[in-house]
Amino acid sequence: MHKAGQTPRTPYTADTEGRQNADMRGNRNNGKNRQRDGVDMSTLARMNGMTGKDILALTAAAKVAEESDYQQRVGAVIVCHGEIVGMGHNENKTDPQQKAYNRRCRADFRVFEYHPHLDGIHAELAAIKSVPWNVAHDIRWNKACIYVVRLAPGLHNGYGMARPCPACMYAVKEIGIRHVVYTTNDGIAKETIRPA
Repeated sequence: MHKAGQTPRTPYTADTEGRQNADMRGNRNNGKNRQRDGVDMSTLARMNGMTGKDILALTAAAKVAEESDYQQRVGAVIVCHGEIVGMGHNENKTDPQQKAYNRRCRADFRVFEYHPHLDGIHAELAAIKSVPWNVAHDIRWNKACIYVVRLAPGLHNGYGMARPCPACMYAVKEIGIRHVVYTTNDGIAKETIRPA
């Protein structure tokens, strides 16, 4: 039950799965679904030893990724205590917070060279920013997990490497999320981030 004035979180329920299945049938696709090669997310996740809740979160992240207007379509979902609390996808639209994380990461780690297209908002930061303030205030972020999916129609399984970039890992670590699950070219990987 949510408090008065608080945005309700999306629990893992048959209703959530039903909406996702409705999307797969094309009932609510808004013309943005694109055909993908490869296996479906649940088969890929089962092959990599994921739980049912992991499968639902990865499927939701894949659906969010389909809404991206970016060439490399990436979606992210944040789950805490079995509920989806935030979701987002990458966009061409520049974001000042993403620029700041990119700048900070370049200065601190000298990891990557600057490219203007990197200032478009990344899926991980969009998911973090989508969490309503009153919900974010109550979350135990160290118990949360972020799921990141990159759609890659040309690859054999239909999904590509979606490990968060150094700037997004910096943002994820800074907010306190300790668990990251993402697609790779060959399957799905899990990482646990050490606290700062």
